[in-house]
Amino acid sequence: MYPYHRILLMSFKAIFYKKKIFNSDYIFLYSFRPGIFDIDFNGEVNNGRFHVFFDLARLDFGFRIGLVSYLIKKKLTFFVAGHSVRFHKRVLPFRKTQIRSQWIGFDDKFFYWKHHVVQRGEHCTTALVRNGMKNKNGIVEPINVLRDLGWDTTKFLSKSAQVWADFDDQYHDNKNKNNSLLHQR
Repeated sequence: MYPYHRILLMSFKAIFYKKKIFNSDYIFLYSFRPGIFDIDFNGEVNNGRFHVFFDLARLDFGFRIGLVSYLIKKKLTFFVAGHSVRFHKRVLPFRKTQIRSQWIGFDDKFFYWKHHVVQRGEHCTTALVRNGMKNKNGIVEPINVLRDLGWDTTKFLSKSAQVWADFDDQYHDNKNKNNSLLHQR
């Protein structure tokens, strides 16, 4: 079940947030305690649940910098366009857990984020996520969103995100070529 209760609480708290000035070097902290509905049969946070927590971390970040109200005003939706996750240590339920999120750049279509999950001072999980925004006409270029919000529009993308994006694009280009070859036979 999607944790709508967490989103409701987050949106209520957002009423009282003092809007933060956005800075691309900023590491945003999202804290929570995984509950009984977040664990699997091994007594640890389910691997699929991490993606929900990463969504929540980005959503909380969006509330704090005014991005969520911009999305609502412009009738935009966020979507995840890809992710890569590396699990280092188990994340156990009921313990204070923190996701440290950092925006690591953007290109012509997507924003890129790095997430680190930390529990009891130990680094447990790393994720690289790219997401975009779209409206009824399709994908909205990140540079337009940044310009509308009055933020720095100088393009940047961390080296690790660039390597990952290039790999992902190359993989999908090859996959599409192979699929078209199969259909020609």
